[in-house]
Amino acid sequence: MKILIIEDNPDHAEIIIDTCEEAFGEQCKPTLRVNFNEGIKTLSKAQHDIALVDLQFPDSALDQTEAYLSKHKFDIPIIVLTSLNDDHIGQRLVEHGIQDYLPKESLSAMLLQRMVLYAMERKKQQLKLEALTENQNNFCRSLSHDFKAPIRNISQLTKLLHDRMTARDVLNEDERQLIEMISERAGFMHELVEGLYHYILVEQAPDSQQESIDLNALIHDVIAHNMNDTYTRDTIKVLSPLPNITGYYSQLFILFQNLIANALKYCKQAPHITIDCSTVESSDNTNYCEVSIKDNGIGIDTDSMDRIFHPFVRGKTQDEFKGAGLGLSVVNRIVKNHEGFIDVESVVGEGSNFRVCLPLTK
Repeated sequence: MKILIIEDNPDHAEIIIDTCEEAFGEQCKPTLRVNFNEGIKTLSKAQHDIALVDLQFPDSALDQTEAYLSKHKFDIPIIVLTSLNDDHIGQRLVEHGIQDYLPKESLSAMLLQRMVLYAMERKKQQLKLEALTENQNNFCRSLSHDFKAPIRNISQLTKLLHDRMTARDVLNEDERQLIEMISERAGFMHELVEGLYHYILVEQAPDSQQESIDLNALIHDVIAHNMNDTYTRDTIKVLSPLPNITGYYSQLFILFQNLIANALKYCKQAPHITIDCSTVESSDNTNYCEVSIKDNGIGIDTDSMDRIFHPFVRGKTQDEFKGAGLGLSVVNRIVKNHEGFIDVESVVGEGSNFRVCLPLTK
């Protein structure tokens, strides 16, 4: 058992080494580093089975050490041993990938042996999960590029065939309808692939850290993305300013893009959408911004309301509108990723009001 110990206090280091030798006997091969930077260099080489790391050093204060361990990933498991009996620090570190946290006053050979073995197994499973996630991310990229490109080619070639045959006046009505059906099916396949890509993407751990996001700017970008010559300035109105929140920009863009695109698509008349915002407080005293997106579309039937956020579920009134049934499931997943919640009120033939509640930036 190769154990890396990063500890600057010689008395504590001696106790930890003795405890390790008691726990693992002759198999124990401890390596001691007395400052943080040297310890990290050794840790990064991944030549040990596990690392026992203190949090305070002459060359790294408590907050610096915590920030570094939270931000970086290592190939071997880490147990933090510290004189600070602060469960909040331990919880934060575990949330960011550290395998365990133990106050030095609780250290014993039996406890250390159990924690080390469990930490090594958890790290093993974590690495397997990360490899699986990477494979799924690669699949997402393939889905987006390798699948969508031939679908676009089919659409382009179908249009070219239609135009050439129309120019030669050799198309009868049945043949024209067949070509339109091919083009329509290709469009549906493109939408399905796009929906699957987003659905898988938001299930994975994001590559970036959360950032402060101006919802005003984000909603403006989404509206600009959806505007074309069919719509007027009155098609989408933002009734009140929106706040800043902490989140993932790309995911939130997909969230509001899906809701606004649905409101424009599932409408039998000239679409009219209003976006409003208010502040609500939950039972745990958390403040949320509630973004309301209200439309005058076809609405959602009562039987579908309980399942509308599930994958591949489409309302009965939407049969004449083509869609994969993935957009709202993606929206729901993104809302959960941001520790928020969503609900909807809808009347068939009158429209829907989706309310997205996201935690306000503290």
